Amino acid sequence: MNKTGKAELITIVTPVYNGEAFLAEFINSVLTNTYENWELLLVDDGSTDRSAEIIKEFAEKEPRIKYIESKHHNAGYSRNLGMEHAGGEYICFLDCDDIVDKAYLEEMHKALVDNDANLAFCKSNAYLQDTGEYKNLDWSFRKRFFPEQIPFSRKQCPDNLFQTNLIAAWNKMARISLLRDNHIQAQSIASANDVVLTCLMMACAKKIVPVDKVLYTQRRNNRKSITANLGNTTYRCGYMASERLHAELKNRNLLEEVRVSYQKLAAHNCIWYLEKVENNCELFREQYVFLRNEGFRNLDIDELDEKSEKGFLDKKELQKYHDVKNLTIEEFSEKYEIIMPVKKSLKKQEGFWQKIFSLVGRK
Repeated sequence: MNKTGKAELITIVTPVYNGEAFLAEFINSVLTNTYENWELLLVDDGSTDRSAEIIKEFAEKEPRIKYIESKHHNAGYSRNLGMEHAGGEYICFLDCDDIVDKAYLEEMHKALVDNDANLAFCKSNAYLQDTGEYKNLDWSFRKRFFPEQIPFSRKQCPDNLFQTNLIAAWNKMARISLLRDNHIQAQSIASANDVVLTCLMMACAKKIVPVDKVLYTQRRNNRKSITANLGNTTYRCGYMASERLHAELKNRNLLEEVRVSYQKLAAHNCIWYLEKVENNCELFREQYVFLRNEGFRNLDIDELDEKSEKGFLDKKELQKYHDVKNLTIEEFSEKYEIIMPVKKSLKKQEGFWQKIFSLVGRK
């Protein structure tokens, strides 16, 4: 409640790009929320399917739903556009192919108000689109990195700030003043556009409150999602997001305070995106050489802090980071059996042409 006793308005910003398959399900999950004073800003990022029609159909029946039209850019651009139109005192950024628990808005808002906090994050789970199964996202809520004092800020856990939860926009709600007072925006890139947005919210927040409830379901193994279709325009986004985050933290005089946490996150981003293109030999080779020769150095993670090494979330991922630094791409590929299928394919081609030449020779 605000000072007048009226329920405070929550703005939900949701980018939409060719989301017709799951859009109605997402909107309906928002409509069932127990907290009723919200506005849903659906930003159509130049969709070529029926997304715009679906949004308009819902908007005609429900005045809390608003259609915002845009040319095709990316989800980061759409989030920023939605933020410009936000009229709420609180804001959250949800994805159009996910599912919101009916208590999401109420529980997140209550946590912020009761704790006089300006940022909240919740537990999440996943719905596996290909199998129809639900799976706990244990890494979305990492209690082992929480400080003793709750709510907390970067002051209480500078070395693990970005490791306390999943770095995503959709598992968080913030007072909109946090973003506007600190000039925080999403990065306008094809993927990982929420890294800078969420990390700056966490770094600038005076009080962060964890909500120990599963309130959001992320749809995974969706073949049409951005992460399932990393290509020429997206495979370097993990690096780009880390580079921008480094610059933003440095410009705000926050980098030294959260350097260890930043280093772990940046190394993770680089290796995660590298793994996503292991089956695309051309992109993999280009990114591997780039990270080894200059990328890690540019991000200030060429040598991880000792605390970063000890607190790295995934030991296998940490090993891959070291291997990229120390192994040639041929050695790395052999160790992780990445380019082997291509070599086999080349051998088959060689065998095919040998047969052709032998036949021609016989004539």
